[in-house]
Amino acid sequence: MKKLVTLVFAITSLTSLSINKVKEEHGMTGLEISSFISYKDLKNNNLEQSNLRNKYFVIDSINKNLYKKLKIDNSDKEYVYNLSLNRLMDERDTIYNYDFMLGMNIDEFWRVGINVSYADLRNTPGDLFQGNLFSKWSNGEDTTFISSIYGGTYKEKEQSSENYFGITNKFEKEYLDFDEVTYIPYVQFNYGSIEKNKSLYTELGFGIEKIIYEEWSNYDKFITPKITFGAGHEFLDGDKYKDLGKDEFATQIFTRVEIPIKINTFEVSPVSSFSKSIVNSNFETSVGINFKYSF
Repeated sequence: MKKLVTLVFAITSLTSLSINKVKEEHGMTGLEISSFISYKDLKNNNLEQSNLRNKYFVIDSINKNLYKKLKIDNSDKEYVYNLSLNRLMDERDTIYNYDFMLGMNIDEFWRVGINVSYADLRNTPGDLFQGNLFSKWSNGEDTTFISSIYGGTYKEKEQSSENYFGITNKFEKEYLDFDEVTYIPYVQFNYGSIEKNKSLYTELGFGIEKIIYEEWSNYDKFITPKITFGAGHEFLDGDKYKDLGKDEFATQIFTRVEIPIKINTFEVSPVSSFSKSIVNSNFETSVGINFKYSF
């Protein structure tokens, strides 16, 4: 872990030094620091699945965090260097996650790059290393497609390592009405494999958001309340946990509320979500908050 943190900070320091050689507008150098803190409470009657479910949780959290960074990414920056320090908590474990993302524009529509992650599972205990190769296509107006191929290794104390890989894809389209309200339907496909366990998850959702702008003490402040409704289905529910039973959230509905606030180059975003299984009485709630500062 110490070697990884040292490497990340070395890369960031070199990046910062090279950036300082060029005079650019504050917030547009491409160097960013972000953090995500979350807690998830899962009501699931199948305790035998908890260990494997925890692995899916960590991997999914890393991929979602990458998507969030790319979704609010400013495409006017030719290069982006993002260092992210995250704390993820659930009913079973506390996880410290460290990410370093490097992205670059290859033209006016495409950004590509790499994201390297390390997760320290304190209570299990265990370690997880993951790398993502990602691409983001946007027409600069209302259509976005984000794709990521990932792979990694997971190791619990005194046990052999487990390798995994997968791919995530998300496509969304924005529609703006006369009242400055944006409607955002999207579709998402995720495939993942942890050793012999496989998952193919599809999600359909619909978001509604409105940007509220005001000038505040000589600062530009944007508040963008957003609510999302949707449903998801696991097509490989028999393979996700194998002998441990089928996925008890194989079909679910969910709602998510976010309130992103941006004041010049600083962003903060509280988020809360609720998911309900259709196949039984299980449900999941989570709360979290994102921070981001652009140099």
